[in-house]
Amino acid sequence: MLRLPHSRAAAWLLALAVVTLSSGRAHAYAWMIKSGFSKCGSCHTDPTGGETLTGFGRIASQYLLAMGGDGTEAPSPSSQFLFGALHEPDEVRLGGSYRHMLLYTAGSPGVPGKFEQFPMQLDLYGSARIGPFVIGGSLGVADHIEGSAQVRGAQINQEAGDGFILLTRNHFIGLWLQDDLLLRVGRLNLPFGIRIPEHVMWAREATRTDRESDQQHGVSVTYTGGPWRADLMFVLGNFQLNPDRFRERGLVGSAEYLASPTLALGVTSLLTRSDEDALTRIKNAVRYADGATLRWGATSKFALLAEIDFLKDGGRKIGMTGFAQADYEVIRGVHLMLTGEALDQGLLERADVVPVRGSGAPKYGAWFTLDWFFLPHLELRLDGVARQDDVFHAEAQLHLYL
Repeated sequence: MLRLPHSRAAAWLLALAVVTLSSGRAHAYAWMIKSGFSKCGSCHTDPTGGETLTGFGRIASQYLLAMGGDGTEAPSPSSQFLFGALHEPDEVRLGGSYRHMLLYTAGSPGVPGKFEQFPMQLDLYGSARIGPFVIGGSLGVADHIEGSAQVRGAQINQEAGDGFILLTRNHFIGLWLQDDLLLRVGRLNLPFGIRIPEHVMWAREATRTDRESDQQHGVSVTYTGGPWRADLMFVLGNFQLNPDRFRERGLVGSAEYLASPTLALGVTSLLTRSDEDALTRIKNAVRYADGATLRWGATSKFALLAEIDFLKDGGRKIGMTGFAQADYEVIRGVHLMLTGEALDQGLLERADVVPVRGSGAPKYGAWFTLDWFFLPHLELRLDGVARQDDVFHAEAQLHLYL
């Protein structure tokens, strides 16, 4: 039976979901489920979702995401790679992303607030298909990482680096065994939970499944037939992380059932082991997480994403994390989002430790977001993040994608 704090945390997330559902319908723009596009492979060359867009994905980006548009059947040149300046060869898809962050961290007693600005992402990526074979990958640089674990797991250069570093977040080769079954080998996004862009959301940090640097090398099998989408990955370790004792091995998988064109229900699970946990330094560390997901496009304007996960990290008792996110599209291209999240990493297994918020008891946070796709290829996102036992953060993020 769940401990009472976990029950309260789950009830808090459920309450937020009920409140938002009683309001209308949100738009999970990355998955487009409110428009009936439930499968990531409709818009992305990677059937589990990702950055590289298919030709249809570029059309959807222009006519379903960005403001304006003329409603013609053919996409305008501005929606194509490099704004139409370079034609992609047949069976080749190219792309890239540049994200620039302006971050304000509120002050606390004795500590003044501060502003920072830095490039958060500068990546090029692409994929190609030759008959049943497919190849894909990304290459980028990162800066502003002193003292931060972000992107470290994706870096290529061995030295720690205190300026720009070279990185690759994913790269793979694959074989389509049949039209709905793909086998891949390489560095892949872990098939766990809902693929959200907020990589610092507690659900992604606590399960270590974000798209920033938590990819792992391994072998995956992806099925996308009928109402089902399933993905199983045999994790062999992140070979861009050294030394080997920090590398995790295990299994990660998810399955999702499309109950209606705009309602998807899923389960997800992770089990890994390492000789030494890279973050906690626990020896022979085993960690696992099991969760459930919901993606619902309630109307053409409002959709809901929700996820709840139960955790067990080495050296800790069972914990939990999760979020519920509602997105209301005021007009096409302008989204207001409200996200509630909860985290309890689990009480440390030591006799002298008492529960505190976030460790043995849940703590809560809220995100207030304005997301504006003001032109094809251009997005401006504003976030306010308020979390218990932390100062307020305000973020402005400009995203240019090729």
